[in-house]
Amino acid sequence: MAPAVTAVLVLYRMQLEESPCYLSFMEAMKRMAARQPIALMVYDNAPAMDGHSAALERMPEGTVYHADTNNGGLAMAYNAGLLEARRNGSQWLLLLDQDTELTFAYLQELLLAVGTVRDDVSAIIPRLMQDGVTHSPQQLPRLSHRPLGSAVTGLLPEEVTAYNSGAALRVSAVDGFPTRYWLDFLDHAIFHTLQAAGGRVWLLAAALEHHLSTERLGMDATVARYRNVLQAERDFYRDYGSPSDRVFYHLRRGKQTAAQLLRVQDKHFALLSLRAALGLLPPTPPR
Repeated sequence: MAPAVTAVLVLYRMQLEESPCYLSFMEAMKRMAARQPIALMVYDNAPAMDGHSAALERMPEGTVYHADTNNGGLAMAYNAGLLEARRNGSQWLLLLDQDTELTFAYLQELLLAVGTVRDDVSAIIPRLMQDGVTHSPQQLPRLSHRPLGSAVTGLLPEEVTAYNSGAALRVSAVDGFPTRYWLDFLDHAIFHTLQAAGGRVWLLAAALEHHLSTERLGMDATVARYRNVLQAERDFYRDYGSPSDRVFYHLRRGKQTAAQLLRVQDKHFALLSLRAALGLLPPTPPR
């Protein structure tokens, strides 16, 4: 019997046994019924040069491991996961980030939802939290980002944007993940595309802890990484934004510049935000 869900877990510079997502996934799977309702693919974007870790040798039977020494980013990993889901005959592709901590309650609710949601639902998502703050999903931004209220669940009545991790996408609704967004803003691009085609989003009651590196500029996020985020954001609004969306984008970047001048010690971040606000970012480098 084909698994209803195929999950793709993306690693980057982290051993499998160090991944909170993998460890919590395996713990939850132990509590599931005898059959394995979720097939797993591990896509390693920076595999260790000294060979497989012990955890790779102990992966459950049927788990697929792929080492990408060229670091193709999230888009390549998700496209590989999409092909694996189709090979498995799965109706849903589950996207997993190495840092997201899964729960048994979330997986139970997800597996119930994939068998019961309406046919026009193309994405099933959890709420992603960090330090008590909701980062995903959000209403489409205007002058600021606007997370959905904690009481909102079920079929969402309006278009939203959301982060990748923990999201299950209907395989038949996804043509592929655009490699132009190899890392940043891939999630916004795919959620926009799904909903523009008439797909709906179902929000689970479950909330997951998810570490967002770009919240800590100068610590978890380097200037180079922040530049990549801004270039991807600029490209997203050029590709998908309406004229009013693009106006609000530039205004938000101006507002962010002022905030970073006050709060972030390294002023290179504020300078990059100002260049984005003025439309002066350099072209996105080819990969």
